[in-house]
Amino acid sequence: MTTRPPDGKHLRYGPYNKTISRKYDTLGRDGGFYIGPWETREYDVWYSYDQADGRFNGVGGPGINNLYYGRVVNSDLVGSRLYQWSGYSGPAMATQTYEPNRDAVTGIHNWATSLGYFSTYTYAYDELGRRKSMVNGGSEFSPAELNLWGYNPRSELVSSYRHEGDNPEEPGDEIPAERRLYNYDQIGNRNDSTEGASTVSYYCPTDLNQYKYVGTTLPDCQTVTATHQYDEDGNLTQDGAFSYTWDAENRLKFVQTRVDLEQDPNNPDPDDILSLIHI
Repeated sequence: MTTRPPDGKHLRYGPYNKTISRKYDTLGRDGGFYIGPWETREYDVWYSYDQADGRFNGVGGPGINNLYYGRVVNSDLVGSRLYQWSGYSGPAMATQTYEPNRDAVTGIHNWATSLGYFSTYTYAYDELGRRKSMVNGGSEFSPAELNLWGYNPRSELVSSYRHEGDNPEEPGDEIPAERRLYNYDQIGNRNDSTEGASTVSYYCPTDLNQYKYVGTTLPDCQTVTATHQYDEDGNLTQDGAFSYTWDAENRLKFVQTRVDLEQDPNNPDPDDILSLIHI
């Protein structure tokens, strides 16, 4: 594995200010990265590749340990992910299955040495290829539950219902708290959305299809006070919860809480600022 000098990428969050450096293998492929000086690096991640075909097949490092990918036979689709980490009784694996003629996922099965199959996800699609249901199984979903999704003629998601049971054709009782409903205007902007049995959010788009208002009070979109603001390039600058700062190339630089700005806009708390520096 070879390294090169820092490539100018920095992370800064409050008092945290470090340099990310990339590593490369003998074929010039990305071999991972490390944070801080090489001699005293505090975080070191590696990447690996299949020797037969050169495809990416592994990543490891602190907090990740080892993660390896397996492919579906005669395909580039990922069919399995094997996790290995220290301090655990054995490996864990996630497998995926697909429809025979396209890359639509039909199932995900998560397994661990001490737990067996602890979570499974089984998907079905309608005649237009839209995902219409998901069934959850395994020990983490006992008893089983499922989701049913509905669409409008423009294939926009309009409903998500959560039910007890494992048969999408004959679902059990609905779980109202997990209900989600959506309405749109003719160009695809949201008019309103419902979360649970009664919580409704309303939206007011501008002529540029930017949301100028999002709230739980039904507004007059012609006169409502904006909750969202944008710069002349269309970048979001504030949304009621956060303030966003962009550089001259429209790359996000800072995210700051609105509460912190209101308390002392000229002397913000560094711990409340997420800073992204692009060089």
